[in-house]
Amino acid sequence: MNKTHHVRFDYNPRLRALSSAGERCLHTAEVTGSIPVAPTPGRLVDLIRSLLFLVLISACGGFTPPKGADHLSVYYELSVARLLDGLEIAPEHRSGYQRDLFPHWSDEDGDGCDTRREVLIRDARSDLLFSDFDNCRIRSGVWYSPYDDVWWEGSPAGLHIDHLVPLQEAWDSGAHAWDASRRQTYANDLSGLVIATVAANKEKGGDDPHRWMPANPNHHCPYLAGWIAVKARWTLSIDPQEAQFLRHQLETRCQGLTIRLPALTP
Repeated sequence: MNKTHHVRFDYNPRLRALSSAGERCLHTAEVTGSIPVAPTPGRLVDLIRSLLFLVLISACGGFTPPKGADHLSVYYELSVARLLDGLEIAPEHRSGYQRDLFPHWSDEDGDGCDTRREVLIRDARSDLLFSDFDNCRIRSGVWYSPYDDVWWEGSPAGLHIDHLVPLQEAWDSGAHAWDASRRQTYANDLSGLVIATVAANKEKGGDDPHRWMPANPNHHCPYLAGWIAVKARWTLSIDPQEAQFLRHQLETRCQGLTIRLPALTP
C-alpha cells in the first residue's frame, strides 16, 4: 500500500524572495559547464552553451536574490542582442521530423523521477503532495504557467511541460543533423523546459516567436531571452523571418534585455 508524503516548503528557494509580480517577469533555466574568470565579447555564445549555473533573465528591472539562495555572489551580465548576433541565420530544414526521434521524459539521472516529474518538482510554488514518494508519483501541488499568467492548484495531470524551443523547431534549426543520443539529451534538458497550461501549450504548438508569443505580455521579453539562450546553447540556427522579428523586439519593447549569470561562491 502506497504511503502519502506531504512535502512543505515556502516556494522554490531560487525564487523565494520574489513578489508575485516579480515572478511574472522572471524566467529561470539551467545550463551546463564552467565559467571563465572574465568572459570576453567574442566568447558570449560559447559561454551560454557551457555554464552550469542559474540563468536569471532580467526583463522587468533589477533583481536581488535572497540571501543564501544558491550561494550566489558574482554576476556576469550578457546582452541578449549580442547572443542573437552570434546565431547563424539559415533556412529551416522542413522535412523528416517525427516526435519519436526525440525520446523524452526519461530518467536521465537515475533517481526514479522522469524529466516531466523533475520539472514539476523543480517549479512547484507551494506544498507538493506525493501519492507514492519512492516512485515519484505526484498527487497535487501549486504551479505557475507564465505563458498565460495562470496559477494552477491540484493534480499536475492538467499541466504540460513545454519545450521552450519546440522539438520540431529544433529539428528544423539543426537537430536533424544530430545523432539519437544528442536529440534525447536535448529533449530532456531541464534548462529548456517550462510549465504550461494545456491550452497555452496547444496554442503555441511548434511555432517560433514571429508566429506565436505568450498571451501574458509581462512574459514577452523573458520568453524571447529564453528562446535565444536555448538556441545559442544548442547551436541552433534562426531563419530570416525569425531573426528579423527577434531583432525588432530587442530594439523596441525589449531594448537592453540582459541575461544575468551568477557564479557560485568559491
